[in-house]
Formats: sequence, C-alpha cells, structure tokens
Amino acid sequence: MLTVFCFALCWLLQFPASMDLRALVQTQTSHTGWGDYAQRLLDGGFRQPGDGGHDDKAHPPIHPITVNNDLQGPEKAVYELVTRHFLACCSDDGTLSSLLRFFFFSLLQITFAAMWSASTSYAYQIAPPGLGAMTQALVGGIHFGLGLGAGSLFGGLFYDAYVTIFYCCCFLSS
Repeated sequence: MLTVFCFALCWLLQFPASMDLRALVQTQTSHTGWGDYAQRLLDGGFRQPGDGGHDDKAHPPIHPITVNNDLQGPEKAVYELVTRHFLACCSDDGTLSSLLRFFFFSLLQITFAAMWSASTSYAYQIAPPGLGAMTQALVGGIHFGLGLGAGSLFGGLFYDAYVTIFYCCCFLSS
C-alpha cells in the first residue's frame, strides 16, 4: 500500500485524546469510493495520528463526521479532500512516501538557499555604489511580493483546472 500525503494538517495539529478516530473511520466504510480502504484500516492498518504539537483547544483538525455518497460539484470536492486527508492521517506512512518527502523537502531547502544567496549576491554586485542594500531589498520584494503572488495565482489556476488529478495524487492506495 502506498499512501502519498499532500497536506500537513494532521502533522501540525493534534487530535484530542478523547476523540474516537476509529469510530470516524468506521463511518466511512459504507462510502462507495473509499469504503474498502476504510475497512482495511479497521482490519489492522489503523494508526493513531502523531502528536502535531499544536492544540489551540478550539477545535481538532478538520475531519469527516458522516458519510455522504450523494454530493456533487464543489461540495463533493471539499468532502473528498477532507475525508481522504483524514484517512491518510490514520494510515501508516509508506517507506517510499517518507523517503520521497525527506528528499524533496531537503532539495527544496538546498535549492532555495542557493537561489537566495546567488540572487542577493548578484544584486549587490550590479548595484550602483552605496545602493547595494536597496537592490537586495528590491530582490526580496520581487521574490516575496511578485513571485509569491504570481505563484499563488498560477497555482490556483492549475488547481482549478486539474482538481480531479490533484485529488487522485493526494491519496493513492493499491
């Protein structure tokens, strides 16, 4: 079984100890899409989600409370996202999933550090005398303002265009 996690809420937040997560998984066994997977969790694949370390005492992480096979459109998409994410939180981490997560997060950190040091260094080198700090600030503004905004915009457009593919990638089980 390969489980790929796309979200981190279950690892950031913590479910209350008094919450019966097995009962919530049990409610999903009658769903036509992932009922068999929920049953496999109850048959021995269930694991208690880790302690995320953050508990604001206001509410637990988002989770399904009932099963619904009749939703359509955006409601169905949100329900599937929440439910698949919850079931993934109650599943074992696959070895491949853990290794891939470690590799990509490490690669992200290394490439961001290299990009940032190269861009600020280059900005300082091409700046007129006495304006090195200003050009470095300009690089920061472009990256965190324009870059983050454009990335959010195009990421949102990509998400809207390929939402079905995204959901399939969020939760793969065999």
